[in-house]
Amino acid sequence: MKSALICAAFAAAVSLCSGETVFKLDFPNREFKPQSRKMKQSNKPDIGPENFIETPDGKFAFMLSDANARKKQTPNFSAAAGFPYRAGCVELTFKVIKQQLRSKVRLLHVFSPAKNGGSTLIYYFFINENNGFSSMIQCRNKQCKISIPSHFIKKDIFNTVKVAWNSKNMTIFLNGKKYEDAALPEGYAEEAVKPRSWSTFGLLQTVVPDGDKWENRAAISSVTVEETAE
Repeated sequence: MKSALICAAFAAAVSLCSGETVFKLDFPNREFKPQSRKMKQSNKPDIGPENFIETPDGKFAFMLSDANARKKQTPNFSAAAGFPYRAGCVELTFKVIKQQLRSKVRLLHVFSPAKNGGSTLIYYFFINENNGFSSMIQCRNKQCKISIPSHFIKKDIFNTVKVAWNSKNMTIFLNGKKYEDAALPEGYAEEAVKPRSWSTFGLLQTVVPDGDKWENRAAISSVTVEETAE
């Protein structure tokens, strides 16, 4: 009976991650060409051969260059209409290259104020100060946080993390296996359906007040964002 319940819960969680792709980015030919109908790139950082490293499957991953760090450049996208605030899924494959002691390495970051005085929603995806992976959703100054310990996040390989959410819960997967889920803050469903004002989706964005450092480096080989049904 217990096994059946576990299998049912796992199947329900997986169903959260099957939907319409609204953003996709990978780098098979060392090219930075995001695929998206709505989330358009809002800036043009300097990108060249120094931004790419080869992956074990013969493709490439993107990382910030020293020049990007000096100029404080990171790729950003408009996310007011395209990001799936109510129910969605983000999957990213990454490798930590360099992380200074007790600092964070931001992989993705979404900051989205609501129109007409609604609250700001923030979606965090980062390597935390303890070298594990953390994902958070913040709503009305309350946070739902899930972390995967460092001994599961290997620095010498590419890890794939998938974070899915609906109006009630957030679920996290590591390399295809469910790790944990948690309840979202009260009021999240109400805020998630509100029209969003200017909103940003940042790739490898550095948030210094939150403990990030420009000296850190991570390489991302793919990012996929899906909108899912409740």
